[in-house]
Amino acid sequence: MKFFYKLSGNVQSKPSRLIISVLFSFLVMTFVNGFIGGVGGFPVFLAFIIVFYLLRNVMGEGNRLTHQMAMTSRREIMYWMRNYCVAYLLLWFLLRLVFLFSRVTGWGNISGASALEYFRNLIAVSMFEKWAYLFAGILMFAFIVSLFPLTVITKLEHGVLYVLVDGALFAVVCLIVEQIGYYFTKTKSSCVIDSLLLCNKMKAGQEAAWIFGIVLFALAVCIVSYSYAAYCYGPKKGRTDDVAIQMAQRQKTIYKGKGLVHNVVMILCGVTAICVVAGIVFFMPEDTTGGYVKVAEFLTGDEVLGPMLYKNQVYIPVNEQMNLDETGTARGYLAGKKENCNSRFYQLAVANLLYTDDTNKTNRVQMEGAKSGVYAPVTEQEQKDAWKKDDVFLLWDEEWVSESTYSHEPTGYTVCNADFIKGLTMQFPEVEYHAQDFDDYDAYFTIRGYSDMDTVLMDGTVPGDWVGCILVKDNKFYFGSYDNRITGISLQELLDILGGY
Repeated sequence: MKFFYKLSGNVQSKPSRLIISVLFSFLVMTFVNGFIGGVGGFPVFLAFIIVFYLLRNVMGEGNRLTHQMAMTSRREIMYWMRNYCVAYLLLWFLLRLVFLFSRVTGWGNISGASALEYFRNLIAVSMFEKWAYLFAGILMFAFIVSLFPLTVITKLEHGVLYVLVDGALFAVVCLIVEQIGYYFTKTKSSCVIDSLLLCNKMKAGQEAAWIFGIVLFALAVCIVSYSYAAYCYGPKKGRTDDVAIQMAQRQKTIYKGKGLVHNVVMILCGVTAICVVAGIVFFMPEDTTGGYVKVAEFLTGDEVLGPMLYKNQVYIPVNEQMNLDETGTARGYLAGKKENCNSRFYQLAVANLLYTDDTNKTNRVQMEGAKSGVYAPVTEQEQKDAWKKDDVFLLWDEEWVSESTYSHEPTGYTVCNADFIKGLTMQFPEVEYHAQDFDDYDAYFTIRGYSDMDTVLMDGTVPGDWVGCILVKDNKFYFGSYDNRITGISLQELLDILGGY
């Protein structure tokens, strides 16, 4: 790049070009953020303004390499375009690294995570999310390449018309991708990356087909952009000698669209582009993910029957119906055990928000999102002893949900006799739960009581009445806490229930 600037001679900067470049770069960043998403922001703004301003400045002075070197205008455009693409990618990548470094060191790190935790969350994203962001990145690069002819277009009205048509075409492409995603997910999205992340059940072959398609599209954009830039930059009659014109015509015939028909077509294209862009922007769904962070977390892998922690207090699911999602306030995300809520996929496809009552009339909290449920403090439920009126007691595995995936009825449980439950609660009449006990265990079981077995088989998601839970660590069994080790007759009965665990 430096080599070409030296050949171009001294170029004097004009304030108007800088102002136009800044405004135009802001529009480019806004387009990428609004229609593509995920790969935009200030890296796009700064990278594009630097590359576009420098190239536009040189081209605007009319300094041609073809005047100083033995090369055609098409070859010169090839060099300029190659450097335009490489310079933009390098700048964008470096600015992304700076942005990442700033997040890790504190700026923008609203969750307060350490550098190690941040990098773990970054690496822990699924392969599908990586493919989705790769797709969005290639689409963003194709859009930037499509703007390359603007560095050689000299007439203002020509440049404005090109921007409108190009923006409309890419907006239509983004809209088509979103509509394809909506066809499979039946969920509206605000941009391309959101639509792709919602399609989280695509197979590897389908993901490869998406990437192959966007790569072909990007190559087509590169060819079209190069051809149109070469046409605009190439020699024209009346301002170039006949030898240069004949040299250019030997490579490709220059299309001469002149006259009234040409002008009418260009005007119609411009009007259509304006209408399309305005319509897409007007009907674009709003981004509803909000600015929530994780405020609560499940203590085990059982996110249906297991306990969760909110404000240093243990809660358990209860058989109650509430509408706190309508009358209460969303406090933040209720995440799975060690689940990352900062990923765009979680915010779009999961987004389990925890709601509380503003009036403090109830101490219940409610989860709504991909899953739903009402939770109450475990200390309150322990005092009620609602299980004493039940006749059926089940010991649920931690992974019972996944074990029931291919079954018409819930599985992953073992029936317990009432004597075992009574003996266990007599041995430990009061249980004090400690959240740190759930950080390290070898196995976990939930004990729930039900009025009859039909209730369980009819709807396995009914929480039932809380009896307690069992933690296993180093072949020792504990009831609710590591302070309550199960021994004696209760231990023997538990081993018989588990089949000699």
